[in-house]
Amino acid sequence: MRKRYVSLAFCICLLTGILTGCSIPFLANNTEKERTLVFSHWDVKNQKVYEALAQEYMKEHKGLTIEVQVVPREEYTDVWLQGVSKKNIADVFAVPVDEDFQAFSDSGKLLDLGKVLPDDYNRSLLQIGTRDGHVRAVPVTGSVPVVFYNKTFFKKCRLVLPQTISDFVVNCSILKQNGITPFAMSKDESGFWDTADFVEGILANGPCDTGLMSNGEFFDKNTKLDSGFYDVVGLAFELKMSDLMVKKEESVQGHQKLLEQFVNGACAMFPGNSDDIRKLRELDGNFNFGFFPMPGSKSSCAGVFKADMMLGISKKSKVVSDAKGFVNYLLSAEGQKLICSGVSRIPATNHAVISNPDLAAARALLDTADGMYPSLFQRISYDKRAICVEKLDLAFSGSYGVLEYYMLDWTTKLKAVQ
Repeated sequence: MRKRYVSLAFCICLLTGILTGCSIPFLANNTEKERTLVFSHWDVKNQKVYEALAQEYMKEHKGLTIEVQVVPREEYTDVWLQGVSKKNIADVFAVPVDEDFQAFSDSGKLLDLGKVLPDDYNRSLLQIGTRDGHVRAVPVTGSVPVVFYNKTFFKKCRLVLPQTISDFVVNCSILKQNGITPFAMSKDESGFWDTADFVEGILANGPCDTGLMSNGEFFDKNTKLDSGFYDVVGLAFELKMSDLMVKKEESVQGHQKLLEQFVNGACAMFPGNSDDIRKLRELDGNFNFGFFPMPGSKSSCAGVFKADMMLGISKKSKVVSDAKGFVNYLLSAEGQKLICSGVSRIPATNHAVISNPDLAAARALLDTADGMYPSLFQRISYDKRAICVEKLDLAFSGSYGVLEYYMLDWTTKLKAVQ
């Protein structure tokens, strides 16, 4: 009879956990046996934040020690791949979002995380770390692409925030008429225009006549490229031909230099993301600026989430249950609150509370009636991204020649890597 009561009590506890949204990984390992979990990441500046998170988790899991290792970002991928060859990788590890992600995914060492997530995790973000139908990694923190503007210049010219691309162009024209350089972008290390953050909003708030923003499909049933790209090229033409943006040969190389120019009044607007808020405050705490999501051709205001770090779990981990529980904790509302307040990033979980007013304002851009999309350029393959970067550079340089042939070539190249 006593065994029945014990079994019944366990079932009630399990059912209660499910009904309250607790994740099974928290229940999977209730041992107090001494064991060690290794967590590796590259965020050297915020090592203490992750150590504190590990300490918080260890308090509730007796016998568990979490060793937090940090490797500088420029060395991180090589060190991780060396660990793969030596069969010695961390149990939980940060996974890059850039082209290095492919090497992690192709290694065959990443556990599918589709069933590890807390209930309030934003599952639309899973597209960023999903390959071949498997969730190889999950975004843990990110940013929101926006356009920054000089509030003093906007007030002087009596401008309101743009609701469409046309409004944006009108604002640029008025700024120019008042002797103010309307818009500037930086160049990347390869000399290409750094267009990704700027273009994300235009595509998210464009016609969306393909599955581009929902599933990364570039073409409609008639194999026509998504109309959002035509909007981008049209805007680039307006900015270039009307002299509404700084010429490429006069633009700075490197995003940080663009921030420095902005706080010195060199331009009224520039594209960036919410990570730049803190950097601008550090450059000049009294500088009066604001930000808005770049609109498209429709009067919608959908936001875009751009991941900056993902998490993965080793398939061969000897403490896989603890690893799942720790990742679940890092993605929970409580864990996300602690992470994002410490590293000044946007959370990937819907109900995480943000105390920083700047970050809260940026996070609010994702909570609109028009919804939120994960970054397009982080969901597509590196080859497709490289094609788009090249074509966008030509568009904003005014060097694309005949529009029909330019768009046809763009379409042909994308289809070749389908």
